[in-house]
Amino acid sequence: MYERDAINAVMQEWFKTLTTLPAAIRMAIEMGIVSSSQLVRFMSVDVRPSVVRMVSRSTPTAVSRAFIGRLMADPAFLWKLGFEQAVTIGGGLMYEAAHRGDRLRSEWDLAAANIAQLSVANAMTVWCLTPARSFGAAHKYGWQRVMDSIPNNAFDRCGPLRQYTMATRGASFGVKALELSALGAATGGVFHGLNKGLVALHKRSDPSFEPAVPVPDLKTSVLGMGAYLGLSCNLRYQLIGGADRWMTERLTTLASAMTATGIGRLANNHFGDQTRLFALGLPIHATAVRSSTTPTKKSKTKTVKKKMKKKKKTVKETAMA
Repeated sequence: MYERDAINAVMQEWFKTLTTLPAAIRMAIEMGIVSSSQLVRFMSVDVRPSVVRMVSRSTPTAVSRAFIGRLMADPAFLWKLGFEQAVTIGGGLMYEAAHRGDRLRSEWDLAAANIAQLSVANAMTVWCLTPARSFGAAHKYGWQRVMDSIPNNAFDRCGPLRQYTMATRGASFGVKALELSALGAATGGVFHGLNKGLVALHKRSDPSFEPAVPVPDLKTSVLGMGAYLGLSCNLRYQLIGGADRWMTERLTTLASAMTATGIGRLANNHFGDQTRLFALGLPIHATAVRSSTTPTKKSKTKTVKKKMKKKKKTVKETAMA
């Protein structure tokens, strides 16, 4: 509700007045572009002492405004970010354990670097494609105002002074594809250098060392991660944003909507990781990585069986004699 009476009622419940609010929120209320639910979300972050309030007050102004804007647009933003991080890290651990096998302990640093790369890429994707409500941002150039009129997610809701057309929604796909491609290319380049440095450290102690999971070259890392974030992640998470909006509007309870979106995010992570492996040229199916002790055990058991058979034959021959 955008009526001034509803806004005043919310401020009275939180023992606030218009003059005690931050300048950006006060200006947005006077313009009539803040709803009562968005104001409640801001109050729950700004009034109560919490980690969220500490982050919003200790970060730079632009980061704090973007962080609060995402919480006001989507109150489940932190839950979704945490769930995505848990699924991403868990999937990365399963992949590294399956492909490195018994060498996981000796190559734990390479596995940790790959999992960290997945976590950073997922966090950037969720951050860039989450709907946001930014107030009080001054734009010096015309292109900044044009960029501000494009939603983070193509399926974001409209509101007062925030009317999205089919053109702006379509532009969201293109703009976010370019933004995520640049972030993915930078991430791929940084972690390629980190992995190469870790491999060089291993080769100092063992010149014949080769990692169980190959490290892609610089070109493949940069272009592969750029294509993965800009094309695959952009399309999938744009559609997930539309599915979130559809489920929250049509399902009866918030718990059912969160459960449905959680299942969708699990499936998205499973199938989306296949595109990452294809883009980076990494193995999809795990091959058995056995330790050096397993074949000796098998050979010992075989020799013991052969000796037992020979003993039985000698006993039979003596009995016949």
